[in-house]
Amino acid sequence: MSLRISNAISVPQHLENRKLGKPKQSTAATAGVSLEKARKSASSPSRSSDPLRFELTNLNEQSISLQKRISSHQTTLSTLEDLASKVDELQTKPADSSAVQNGLQEMENLIDTSEFEGRSLLKGSGKSSSSNPDIEPVVVKDPPQIGKYKLSILGKVSNDSLQFRIEVADEPEFKKSMVTALSPATGIIEGVEVYFEEKEGTQEAELEIRSAEEGDFPVPDFQKSLENLKDSREVPEQLQREAEQTKRKIETTIDGVSQGLDQEISRFQNISNAQENIRAAVSEPRSVNSAIQALESLNTEIVKQSSNLVNLFNSSDTAKDLLE
Repeated sequence: MSLRISNAISVPQHLENRKLGKPKQSTAATAGVSLEKARKSASSPSRSSDPLRFELTNLNEQSISLQKRISSHQTTLSTLEDLASKVDELQTKPADSSAVQNGLQEMENLIDTSEFEGRSLLKGSGKSSSSNPDIEPVVVKDPPQIGKYKLSILGKVSNDSLQFRIEVADEPEFKKSMVTALSPATGIIEGVEVYFEEKEGTQEAELEIRSAEEGDFPVPDFQKSLENLKDSREVPEQLQREAEQTKRKIETTIDGVSQGLDQEISRFQNISNAQENIRAAVSEPRSVNSAIQALESLNTEIVKQSSNLVNLFNSSDTAKDLLE
């Protein structure tokens, strides 16, 4: 009997026709299990346990990889919660210069020292970028709508308050606009919040949105948030506003990491179930059908994740550069 675990993500035909190229293999969405030969061999009177042992080894490797990513997500969550508590402390006494200075120093130490296996957790793993330092794209859902965008923000006084008209374009297919009185703006790019300086006049930027690599959530760069807090520490009202912005960024990032962690845990449980059934099949040939069913269930879940991933590449030709 022969079972084969494939690491290739199936790409819909319309994506192949557009020659977007294949995305790099994502450890959060490896697919799929080939079961045709397994079904034929299940009814054969002579079966060998060697192919099942091979598949068990493959699943063991995937399980180890998932355990590492689960640990990474859990460590990131814990670190973000620590950062959120320090921002809360800043907000309690924004006029106390000594308390503010101590709080900022604690934040700086946390941002500088927080790592997982040598990788910084709070200095930006998503690699999304902006040509304007006053405009920051923050991924809040992975994968986001990846691409390169031209963004224009027009701030003007209306009814004694600032309002912003935001336009984003990814020529020639993608154009969107909205009016808001708040930063960050949500919904202008799928899965992304746009943080910007609240001021009159026109602000422009070229944004590049990427998904994180190796299954990690694209955590934003909190070094920039720390700099904004330091710049506003002499004015309590401004410090309070910057702290609220930073807290919003932390909370939405926590939500995104939590969703990713739930998906990794679910997939780990599916792989564990498949491993158990294969072990039983190796020792008891009559359990082969149970092993096949377990692998088929795992394959269905993985393909579902892969379909959700590639669906986000449909609306923009500029995704080609990011996928190649």
